[in-house]
Amino acid sequence: MRVPFTISTESLSVFLNGKMYTIPSTDGTFEAVKEELREPHHDIDTLTDLLDKPKMIARVSAGLVTTDGHGVYYGGEAIHNSLTNKLLDLLEDGFDAKPWARFMDNLMQNPSYNSRECLYNFLDHFNAPITEDGCFIAFKRVRENYKDVHTGTMDNSPGNVVSMPRHNVDDNPNNTCSSGLHACADEYLKGFATGSSYRTVAVKINPADVVAVPADYSFSKMRVCEYYVLGDVDDKQIETLRDSDYVDYDDYSDWDYSDYDH
Repeated sequence: MRVPFTISTESLSVFLNGKMYTIPSTDGTFEAVKEELREPHHDIDTLTDLLDKPKMIARVSAGLVTTDGHGVYYGGEAIHNSLTNKLLDLLEDGFDAKPWARFMDNLMQNPSYNSRECLYNFLDHFNAPITEDGCFIAFKRVRENYKDVHTGTMDNSPGNVVSMPRHNVDDNPNNTCSSGLHACADEYLKGFATGSSYRTVAVKINPADVVAVPADYSFSKMRVCEYYVLGDVDDKQIETLRDSDYVDYDDYSDWDYSDYDH
């Protein structure tokens, strides 16, 4: 079967399932749609996945993520704008919705409504890249020997899982400095433990493990109960991560993350 279509350098239009779809050349799916249209016989399911994004989102999320044209919902619950925008950015860049759906799965495992709201504050202010398994990337400043800055007792060497009981983490976002494992956005690094005796590591955090994001410092730091240390990052890598919606581990081949399944 072949479907009616037109292609120009700026866009393409496809009439499919009784509806006209127009895709600009800047859309992440443009090249994939164009390649399918070049085939002698068009695969309707493939084209539907590429063109009908609401259906594609519902399919890859096992029906948990839906949209009605006015908003995006997860399991019937309206999704915060920062996460909706991240989903749309992923799709615009040509990624599928699986990492985002996994992120939502993990987030909904967070037992605290207030903790989930706190994480939204962080995501509103800073772009935290999502990983394939639905976690996100933040940063941590540590001593040269990878021990934590405050106590010098916690080992933040690459590949380590650092954790503490959740009930020992202060969940009050009004408390600026308090008990918990700390991570931050790149903005916070500019004024904390600077100098040659410190290093910066990237940490992978499951949204289920976020406990509090204090309002001070523009929501740029957080307290969590567990994180996985990916590895050292320099200023260039930090900038790249800050500008990314999704992390491809192939770009950071020195990170050892294979044994971490949380």
